[in-house]
Amino acid sequence: MLFDAHVHIEDRKLVKLQELKKIGCIANAASLEEYMFLRDLQKENPNFYISAGIHPWDVEKQDMSKMQSVLEDTSIVGEIGLDNVWCEVDEQLQKEIFDKQLLFAYKHQKPVILHIKGKEKIAYEMIKKYKNRYLVHWYSCYEYLEEFIRLGCWFTIGPSIAYDSSVYETAKKVPIDRILIETDGLSACAWCEKREVLLDEYPLILERSMKQIAEIRKISVASLEHIMEKNLYTFIGGEEKSF
Repeated sequence: MLFDAHVHIEDRKLVKLQELKKIGCIANAASLEEYMFLRDLQKENPNFYISAGIHPWDVEKQDMSKMQSVLEDTSIVGEIGLDNVWCEVDEQLQKEIFDKQLLFAYKHQKPVILHIKGKEKIAYEMIKKYKNRYLVHWYSCYEYLEEFIRLGCWFTIGPSIAYDSSVYETAKKVPIDRILIETDGLSACAWCEKREVLLDEYPLILERSMKQIAEIRKISVASLEHIMEKNLYTFIGGEEKSF
């Protein structure tokens, strides 16, 4: 079974396509409203998981107290983190909100999806304080990869693997039992492809990433799919699942 380990759902039709093509996912919610929307969609796909948290871009807009009930209800915290590349949000506030969510996830032992761009070293130093299961989404940095690997992090390979050598290196170096794929949603795919991406292309993009990673790791796509399914469930549940 294919799994999109990090996706933003912008259209109910995407979930119907996932169900049709038997694609599981972790869908991200960055607000209470988005979380309730995803909770409703979750009924349509038995392999539909939800992560929720305050995105670093939104720390000036979202109130931690208002998100508290969502964090308590969700089984996966994220995406959360730090970013000084794609936004100009106050960095100190980003760190404060990031740390609060890391502490919450640690106390409740909920796995975390990380968004870290341009602040990889600081994020690494912060998550070291809280032993937990971390998934670094779309890692695209030549530095600090080994440090995150040593912490036992999982990594999603983004759809830019064919165009971004840093993503290619991540796919090449990450331990096979810590690797997953993602689309980040159709808008992210369109940004990556520099063109409009149609709904029907969604499964093809996942399949393309699988094929490219399988070639890099010199294993069959079927073997990689089996490994990634196991990886996904281990990240979510904390225990290795046998098949």
